[in-house]
Amino acid sequence: TSMQGIVAWLREHPDEGRAIMRENKSFVFFKELTGAGPLGAMGYPVAGWTSVAADPKFIPLGAPLFLSMDRTDATGLWVAQDTGG
Repeated sequence: TSMQGIVAWLREHPDEGRAIMRENKSFVFFKELTGAGPLGAMGYPVAGWTSVAADPKFIPLGAPLFLSMDRTDATGLWVAQDTGG
């Protein structure tokens, strides 16, 4: 399935689409920041090419992580400062 396919189905079936959308009770809230940001789960501003989101069940927040990947832009030392969505 693809995003385009899902959107097309939702448009073709508006009643069923609304019922499905009501099943997901996820909400994302934003607030305007006047200082540095965005803030990660630790309450500190996340930094590009430094901060990474991790699952705190496995990686404690604030822990340094070395990632070795097939992408050079992601390989290196990172800090677990957020938990992601």
